[in-house]
Amino acid sequence: MELIKNKLLNGEDITEVDKEPYVKNRELFKHPDLVKEMDEIKKIPTKDKLKDKRIEDLSREQLENLCFHSTKESNLTGLDRISRTGLKPTIGENSAYETHPKVCFTKGITGIGIMWDGIIQYYIYENELKKEIAENEDLKTGQIDTEEKKFIRHQIETVVRQRFMNKELNTKEHFEASYAKIYNDLKNNVYLKCDIIEGKEEEGAHYSKDAEDEKKARASFDNSFQESYRGHLAPINKSTADFWDLRTFPGRGIEPERLELLSANGSTNVFDVVRFCLDYINKEDNNHELAGQLKNLEGFLEYAEKQRKMEIQASRGHQIEDK
Repeated sequence: MELIKNKLLNGEDITEVDKEPYVKNRELFKHPDLVKEMDEIKKIPTKDKLKDKRIEDLSREQLENLCFHSTKESNLTGLDRISRTGLKPTIGENSAYETHPKVCFTKGITGIGIMWDGIIQYYIYENELKKEIAENEDLKTGQIDTEEKKFIRHQIETVVRQRFMNKELNTKEHFEASYAKIYNDLKNNVYLKCDIIEGKEEEGAHYSKDAEDEKKARASFDNSFQESYRGHLAPINKSTADFWDLRTFPGRGIEPERLELLSANGSTNVFDVVRFCLDYINKEDNNHELAGQLKNLEGFLEYAEKQRKMEIQASRGHQIEDK
């Protein structure tokens, strides 16, 4: 039933609906649950799909004020596609500090450069931490209680964090592992342009750059950690959110009519949009303050471009073999 609904919602061909992997019985169209749900869907007053926005058409001022949100390409299709629901506030899967659902986004191409360059560094830390925890003999045995496990994990985290902050993990091996993880995690993502309002929550705005950052308000949050790998690119705010890591107000989503699908040079892939941003920053005529400083990001994009070429070549090879 779910497959039929998604095909109908996406305007796809259902002439072969009798065949696998769809359904064997056309009578399913008459199922009362399906009929009721489709009737409700038709009442939703939203456009069928997001408008496209070429990032190349934006001025420098627009680029620096553009709010970027990354999402999986699969979220653009199906029953709950973003063009119908907008962006719903959530608590991120990997958030150890957020307690209220929000929509995260990055402001401006400068923000994109700082955020991505930092992500590469953070993944190095995260990869090493997971490796050390997995290899710890005491944790492997499973014969220690919960409090002991917490203590050992905290000790490991402290040691790995210090090694990271001392630049001991800045090796070719660590960077390549970081590149691979980011590539696999995000290769099917896209960027959305969010036309959102900055201001006061009580007046209907989506966010405020001066709002308290929930994670920074936690006593356990250590700003010096982020400063160790982003501080050379921009000052880190002590208590408010940084422009490359903003959030909407708690519980505030973003309406579908305020969203557009970004593309760069004809591609909506997240890496191509980031490549446009980096090239723009590095272009000599633009005199950008970050020009030539985003070496981590440059290395990652070179890796990603090679990987995609290899995947395309492998796919073509399989197609030839199938024929």
